Amino acid sequence: MNEFFNLGAQAVSVNGIRIINKTAGFDTLPQGQILLNGSILSPPYTFNALGESSTLKSLLESPGAFIPRLKISFPGIKVYVSTKDIIQME
Repeated sequence: MNEFFNLGAQAVSVNGIRIINKTAGFDTLPQGQILLNGSILSPPYTFNALGESSTLKSLLESPGAFIPRLKISFPGIKVYVSTKDIIQME
């Protein structure tokens, strides 16, 4: 999570749970699950970040950054990055 915020993300969520300064329990469980705010999350994990999409994407994918490190640590992992330019609120 810190990686996203360090890259300039203004908001971050994991599988629909928003990460804020009062978020509790971002821990990994024995079966590869994540405990977040009392909810057990299972793969696939979806991370959403609000910020300058082109900057976030290029920094996440640059050598030595988050995505290349994931691919080294977890061979065979599939990572998909998509960007959206418009957020519509009603």
